[in-house]
Amino acid sequence: MSIPIILLGLLFFIFSCSNGSGERISPELKSITESVYASGNIKAIDQYDAFTNASGPIQEIFVEEGDSVAIGTPLLAVFSEREKLSRENAELAKSYADLQANQSRLRDLQLSIDLNKSKMQNDSLLFVRQKSLHDQNIGTEIEFEQKS
Repeated sequence: MSIPIILLGLLFFIFSCSNGSGERISPELKSITESVYASGNIKAIDQYDAFTNASGPIQEIFVEEGDSVAIGTPLLAVFSEREKLSRENAELAKSYADLQANQSRLRDLQLSIDLNKSKMQNDSLLFVRQKSLHDQNIGTEIEFEQKS
């Protein structure tokens, strides 16, 4: 039974490879034409675009068209009140953030100061009492030295 299946498969393979329509494709020798579509800007050689760090109206121009300039040479001055206000606002926000960040540290230091003041007052009272006892010849010199 396996031979008829093999023959059937072989016949199917042979007939499936032939093109029944008779249409054939052959290579042709022709010129290649290719089109490329893209978008962009055309610039002149050595053209350079300069951009400012701030926005606003031009206050003063320091160079003329066609002048050669070195790197870092200022080209113009921009009047920008908004930039000045933004910088001042950022500085205020920074100082406020610093104050907020250090609030817990400041509270801890104030508590430490208050605790040390209280300890100093307590030690002063103990010293006055021990001095009073020492002046009455009550207690020993060692006790007086330990309290003072």
